[in-house]
Amino acid sequence: ASVSWGWRRRIFPAGVASDTLIINGGYGVLSPGLQYTLSVECTAFSMISGDTRSGITTQTLTLNDFPVGGSCSVCLLGGKGCIKRGRAISDVFRISCVNWADQDNPLQYRFGLNFVGDDTSWTSFGGVSFVDFVLPSGTIEVYAEIRDSLGETSGIQDLDRVRISFSFGQGRSLLADGIDWTIALQGLTELVNKQSSKTLNARLTSVSLQLGAEVQSGILGIEQSKNLTETMLRMAGQGLSFAAKTSDNICESYGAFEKLSNNPSIMSISSVRTVALNINNGISDITNINSVNEQCVTSAIHALGSATMALKQTFSEKNQSNEIEFYKIKSNAESRLSQLFFFALTTSGVP
Repeated sequence: ASVSWGWRRRIFPAGVASDTLIINGGYGVLSPGLQYTLSVECTAFSMISGDTRSGITTQTLTLNDFPVGGSCSVCLLGGKGCIKRGRAISDVFRISCVNWADQDNPLQYRFGLNFVGDDTSWTSFGGVSFVDFVLPSGTIEVYAEIRDSLGETSGIQDLDRVRISFSFGQGRSLLADGIDWTIALQGLTELVNKQSSKTLNARLTSVSLQLGAEVQSGILGIEQSKNLTETMLRMAGQGLSFAAKTSDNICESYGAFEKLSNNPSIMSISSVRTVALNINNGISDITNINSVNEQCVTSAIHALGSATMALKQTFSEKNQSNEIEFYKIKSNAESRLSQLFFFALTTSGVP
């Protein structure tokens, strides 16, 4: 069948008779797993002899196929059957993916949680096909994505919703009591001691959201909230210090810092300093960092922005030296982030 001019114009914006071929149709224009043969003909006319000469070359292209055939689920760990209800920051849920296949191994997995009124928080891609989470109270949507060794993904898998309350069978009736923060901090300390940065960042994200909910509900006072935030930011800094300095690990840590600094009113001067130093230190050695993506930069900028607001709210004459130091560190961090993000754009990285 003949191909319409309009279709060709949309798919090949530079045309098919230019020195550059651009295929701009988006996902699905070329089918994954199929083989295509690209033929290029070049014609040259000699002004001296009047001769016309031409040559043809061909190149075979095989499009990468995406991971298929598997499934993913989220269930209460240790429960009978697949239970999707539990207690906040206490019960552990496992997100797992099985039976995914692709010819370009090894496969990598990432997992996402979407909390009501918040953006989706993703782990970085890794070779382990499951992850364990504790979750804050509320309804949480759970996602997974699988990627092959050439970068082709399965697309985002929408798994299910998990409903978390303060206690089985009582839900919000125990809102006035909140969670046991001593136990919550003990769990975080254990992960710090194990130097498990990925799990630590995931739990810090959940616990910080629970903290925000309890502050908003009036369960926690400002001073106690400031102390908890300060402690958890220090732990996030420890997690960043023992994680391998790769783009994925650093960006995952930045996501935790963003969530922990989401409420400037419960950030102390010490918390402000911790955020600035760790965002800056995360990219001080860029030996293993080629670039950072847009979400990574956004997380870092949001964390620094919250720290700036907190500093302004707590301004006093005696804090002037802290303010000067903060803005120096902040400026240096933003400059490095800009350089790395620009590198991602100019080398066809995916922002």
